[in-house]
Amino acid sequence: MSFANSLKPGVAGLAVVAALTPGVSVANDVPASLAGHPLLTRDVGDNFRVNLFNAANQGTLQLTGSQTQAGLASLSAGGLVLHFEAALAKPLDRPQMVWFPTPKHLKGHGVPVGTIVVGAVVPPQALYPLAGAKDDGNFKGNPPFCAYVDDTVLWKGVVNAFNGTATTDDSPNVAPAPGKSVCQPFLLAKGMEMIQEAAKLASSPPDGSASAPK
Repeated sequence: MSFANSLKPGVAGLAVVAALTPGVSVANDVPASLAGHPLLTRDVGDNFRVNLFNAANQGTLQLTGSQTQAGLASLSAGGLVLHFEAALAKPLDRPQMVWFPTPKHLKGHGVPVGTIVVGAVVPPQALYPLAGAKDDGNFKGNPPFCAYVDDTVLWKGVVNAFNGTATTDDSPNVAPAPGKSVCQPFLLAKGMEMIQEAAKLASSPPDGSASAPK
């Protein structure tokens, strides 16, 4: 299992994103019974968006002291949500990394210097059944988010898949590989945790029964 780049042509979800009206979430009209993931339901989705915007805003404000920068971080987080929810609504068998705006490290795309970029990892479909099982802040399927500008991480953390709360990750930032964004190591590490968790679930069914022979 490996990462899927949701900005490559043909990946499920981009057509949905293109059709969305800015500021309108795909969660607004998705019944809980059809959502497939708690963050796509109305109540949890509303909590998720508000908490993510506030976390990006306050994290940026605390680091930069700039209300303007904090506001721009919230705007970028809002743009990312459209991409994130569209991908969340059409999950793959592997994690998907999504960004808004498109960062410089993706070939053929770029953003101006000083632009605040927000990225996230959409969990693989195998982790969806557990996402709404209980309030677990340590659940490996809780999606991570990271905001940065140029070479500075403004805020990083995870969103609780059960209730939409956002928790800041205060771990030290890891230097990225040459040409990659400063958020890449954090998101990649969280995505790898998702892959490992999905593999663990596949080998150990929730009911404790042995896997069926193939």
